[in-house]
Amino acid sequence: MKIGNKEKNSATQTKKPGKFKLGRPRINLKSNRVRYGGYNTVVAVVVLAILVVVNLLVEQLPSKYISIDTSGTDVYNLGDTTEQVVSSLDLDVDIYVLVEESSSDSLVAELLNRYEDLSDHISVTYVDTAENPSFAAEYDASSATSNSLIVVSEKRSTLVDYGDIYESEIDYYTYYTTGEYSATTTFDGESQITSAIDYVASDTLPIMYTLSGHGEEELSDDITSQVNKMNIETQDLNLLTEGEIPEDASAILINQPTQDLSDDEKDLILTYMQEGGSVLYIPVLQPDEEMTNFAEILSYYGISLTGTLVMESDTSMYYQYPYMLIPSVSSSSDITSPISDENLSILVLQAQGIVTSDDLRSSVSLTNLMTTSENAYAKDISSGSVSTMEKEDGDEEGSFTLAVSAEEEIDDDTSTKLVVIASEYILDDSILSSFSVGNADLFLNAVSWMCEHESTISISSKDITEATLVVSSFAGSILRAVTMIILPVGLLLIGVVVWIRRRKK
Repeated sequence: MKIGNKEKNSATQTKKPGKFKLGRPRINLKSNRVRYGGYNTVVAVVVLAILVVVNLLVEQLPSKYISIDTSGTDVYNLGDTTEQVVSSLDLDVDIYVLVEESSSDSLVAELLNRYEDLSDHISVTYVDTAENPSFAAEYDASSATSNSLIVVSEKRSTLVDYGDIYESEIDYYTYYTTGEYSATTTFDGESQITSAIDYVASDTLPIMYTLSGHGEEELSDDITSQVNKMNIETQDLNLLTEGEIPEDASAILINQPTQDLSDDEKDLILTYMQEGGSVLYIPVLQPDEEMTNFAEILSYYGISLTGTLVMESDTSMYYQYPYMLIPSVSSSSDITSPISDENLSILVLQAQGIVTSDDLRSSVSLTNLMTTSENAYAKDISSGSVSTMEKEDGDEEGSFTLAVSAEEEIDDDTSTKLVVIASEYILDDSILSSFSVGNADLFLNAVSWMCEHESTISISSKDITEATLVVSSFAGSILRAVTMIILPVGLLLIGVVVWIRRRKK
């Protein structure tokens, strides 16, 4: 028997190997690994596409929706007055910024974006004066500084100098009380730009004539500039030489005359007012002569002056001395309500009282603009001086009016307007430069009200002393690149890496 050999042969038998073919390995497209990897890739591509589209859409939105004002003073937000002026435009207004866009003031640039968003009639163009040095001269603005604006329409053009957009003020009141100076920086961009737009778009501009020939005080250059900024022209008027009031007079300013009007001048002014003219009168406390004709004009509208020096005994309503008054300001007048709303104080020196009549034509309405407390008193100064500032027997007591407005309707479209401010120091340079007060606002608002040119009444400078987040154009470009390109591409790469790693498992 060959049982052993048979077992050996049986044990050593092996299966013949099959043929091995080289080539691309077969992949099961239905496997979970491939299916999930492809899904992740598609999702990543879709997310990237959505991010790009969303960013492109957001870029087209108005600046007010994509730029958040974090300044705390609404420095970027445009007010109702600006919206009214800009939305009423019926002609194109071009704003040229005299600087390369990448070097522009970011605050001004953002504000201009908001103006463009308000109206299709406004366009903003940046002009590189290094490449185009003669551009400003074409608009008589060759002295303009970098970042200044030239505002142009088919009617006229004007310059908004960069130096007028920012204002720095030192509050000397803080120095007097604490021994330390306090400085504030305000941004006047909206007022400047809106006034410029209104100026170049207006058909006609109001004119305020300043009366001369009676020892009147001229307005300071700064106040005159602010009046002109409101698009109100100022011109001199001497009735003795002119013999008439110009037909284009929107208002007449009579600023601190020391001599009385002649009878003819009185008649001219009174007739002008009876036909709907407007007058702003700032009397002096001690004129050189009796002001009989001036008094007659005031009396026609139920107003008279006491000729006495008003003092205040309420310590919360005067500064340092009883004749340096801090009166209550009315909130019911277009002239003073902006001042009241902003909680501004007005400092009134050496004022006389104003008395209003109750026995007056029903067509005339009187409004007290500034008043003292009930504890005020008035001193006779007919001798030229007072012996004491303390209250004495015989001094008139009570609340005194320091400024008043009168209005009389002539017809449906015309009304007479009169404003009397009974302090010759209301626009004193030392007060305006040393204290943060609303004296200039009172005057300017009165002028605007009389000229029926109220577009700039409520636009005031905005404090930017507080720290604000300012992003330059370059930084803004970097942020856009990060959000639109780097982050989406990064997410896509992460998705690809994850897919590859899962595929290798």
